Amino acid sequence: MKFIDTHSHPTIIKDFYKKKNNIDLDYSDLFDVFKKKDICKVICVSTNKSDFDQNIQLSYLSDICFFSLGIHPCDVINIEVSKEEIFCLKEKVLFSQKNNLKLVAIGETGIDLYHSSENLSLQKAIFEEQIKIAVENNLPLIIHSRNAFNETYDILKYYKIKNNITAVIHCFSDDYEIAKKWVDLDFFLGIGGIITYPKNNALREGLFKIGFENIVLETDAPFLPIQEFRGKINTSEFIPDINLYLSSIYKINEEILAEKIYNSTMKIFPRLLNE
Repeated sequence: MKFIDTHSHPTIIKDFYKKKNNIDLDYSDLFDVFKKKDICKVICVSTNKSDFDQNIQLSYLSDICFFSLGIHPCDVINIEVSKEEIFCLKEKVLFSQKNNLKLVAIGETGIDLYHSSENLSLQKAIFEEQIKIAVENNLPLIIHSRNAFNETYDILKYYKIKNNITAVIHCFSDDYEIAKKWVDLDFFLGIGGIITYPKNNALREGLFKIGFENIVLETDAPFLPIQEFRGKINTSEFIPDINLYLSSIYKINEEILAEKIYNSTMKIFPRLLNE
């Protein structure tokens, strides 16, 4: 079997190991563990400009590492900082494109009204700027949407109709009705460890009804580990466990499901072929 983690934050994993376990994590050792678990590709997802160069360097370090560039809505602070971050984002995307680096997506970007709703208009503006960058560079989007379905959906639907954008709804945790709205736009749902949490029956029922054709696997590591390891540091090594859990939902052989999700992932992230 081959697996792809479509959403991981290795730099934060390293920080967590240092703060929680006083361990200076070696990235090479970490990626070797992933390979032993049949993780053949990991998308190192950026959240602000401080991540950009670190994730680019990780893509040099390991053949399994690819990266995205984006500004998380929780990092949208004020207009001055946001303008600087957008300028830096454009520069790094241009550099990556010119030098054939392993840039596979723009994100994570979107709208977050859980942490703050006071800067909604600015979040929307920065979100749209990143969508335009994705369109200009023919890249898919990795979308963060928390307590902001309607706001996120309206913007993405507009650009789907206008520019036929593609996207993954990161850390999808909603019910069938919302899943169907995203799938009807031909977007993909990023499914991680929360699928295993006891209280998420609506999510499990929704995914069963939707089917697995528009699903990709993710961890959001070091956050949101599977139920068995809650409270511990999450990493890409648990992707096979998520696949196994989904196979029980869909009542399909785990190897068959892994192959189908792998192919779907390559469809939404075609630049993962850049090895």
